Amino acid sequence: MIWYLSIALSVTLLYVLVRFLLIFNVERNTKFLWWAGASLFYFLSSSSWLLLDFNLIDEQTLDRLNLMGWAQVSGVSLLLTALSIENWEDRPLVARYPYAFNFAPLALIPAYILLYQTVYLQEVMIGIYEGGAIFVALLLFGLFTSKMFEYIYSFLGIVLVLLSFVVFWFPAETVTAFPWVWMLIATTGVLIFVSGYQHAVKQIRLEEAESED
Repeated sequence: MIWYLSIALSVTLLYVLVRFLLIFNVERNTKFLWWAGASLFYFLSSSSWLLLDFNLIDEQTLDRLNLMGWAQVSGVSLLLTALSIENWEDRPLVARYPYAFNFAPLALIPAYILLYQTVYLQEVMIGIYEGGAIFVALLLFGLFTSKMFEYIYSFLGIVLVLLSFVVFWFPAETVTAFPWVWMLIATTGVLIFVSGYQHAVKQIRLEEAESED
């Protein structure tokens, strides 16, 4: 079951990457490239099974280079950047901070070098980064939903991702016996999020077209 869900999660993240690239192709807003970049790195971090099963790298080298850790910290950095740009665009012009500040989360990538030799601390810090990103997304898309109901599906998707995060980091005895649970919840949450997000973007475009007419 775990093996199948690992594949399903990787395929889902690849699907999300393609969806964001397609949205960018229509909207021509670079924030969608940051979403796509985050999806790409999380796809890579979830694809260790692919490297090992096809003998592209051995397990010892994979652990020594910490490729999954680098992919995760890069993914969460790009995710926080995308969220920051979403927040910047939602603000009124007078309340916007300098656009360059949106890229501050990218500093997490070089900072990761300081934790390179400390495996446990790496995992804890990445967990803190990801938990913070989910919390920010929950607040931001909760605000979006209060302004435009079409974002409700994205909000619900984030709630499921938060639930999977809690299940992964704080497992109860029942969940520990079924470690695939968090993967199933996360996969479902990500699919709901991106579908709801694309729906909301389309609705915004329709409203803008109607207002121009």
